[in-house]
Amino acid sequence: MYSNFVISTFSILQSIVMLLKIYTASVGDGGSEVSKEDASAAAAAVRHILNWEKVQDLDLNAKELDFSAMFVLGEALGGGDTQVSILQLQNNSIGDEGAAPLGEMLQSDTAKVVKKLFLMNNHIGDQGAQSLAEALEVNKTLFEFNLQNNNITDKGATSFAEALKSNYALMYFRLHGNNGIGVVGIIALASI
Repeated sequence: MYSNFVISTFSILQSIVMLLKIYTASVGDGGSEVSKEDASAAAAAVRHILNWEKVQDLDLNAKELDFSAMFVLGEALGGGDTQVSILQLQNNSIGDEGAAPLGEMLQSDTAKVVKKLFLMNNHIGDQGAQSLAEALEVNKTLFEFNLQNNNITDKGATSFAEALKSNYALMYFRLHGNNGIGVVGIIALASI
């Protein structure tokens, strides 16, 4: 029975990754030809899989996903009720552009079930940090947020410090390994 569960879970994950990569390839081949409707259709398909299988821990670690896949995933999780409480996106290539739809997703009422978000090693810089910090001002359900080993500097750390002044839900926030964070960022974060 356990082996059937593992196979089923693996197939679900493969289906979601396949949908995200098909959309990403379409954008890469001529992003201007891919419409918002295409992204919405892909998001609806991902959301359907997540809901059908009652996925709670979505592990997309090291699946070679880029910013365009985050538009689909952000809409899938933010556009309808899902049960995903743990979102693991570490070791991809999300960057600043992909952090924006994730920030929008975190601000939506329907994505408030996400309790843990892992974005380590994703090339996220200060612009992405700003998008995510804006989300933290609104989101009061995220419990753990890991942004280790990205490209965040003092500017991004200061954005997070400002956002965290009004966020009492976040208990674990990890920024170590962002070597651009210096004294200014550390002081801003320590003043919370």
